[in-house]
Amino acid sequence: MASFLCSMNGSQFDPATGEVLKGVVSQPRLRYTAEERDGGICVTVQP
Repeated sequence: MASFLCSMNGSQFDPATGEVLKGVVSQPRLRYTAEERDGGICVTVQP
């Protein structure tokens, strides 16, 4: 399974859900929609 690794504390997160897979963090990370557009990466942030 792929995961994102926090270089600050070593926690691992599921890239699809933000769920904590391993580490010291107890709360899931926020997840944002991202897409490639016109050679750049656009991230949608909802208030």
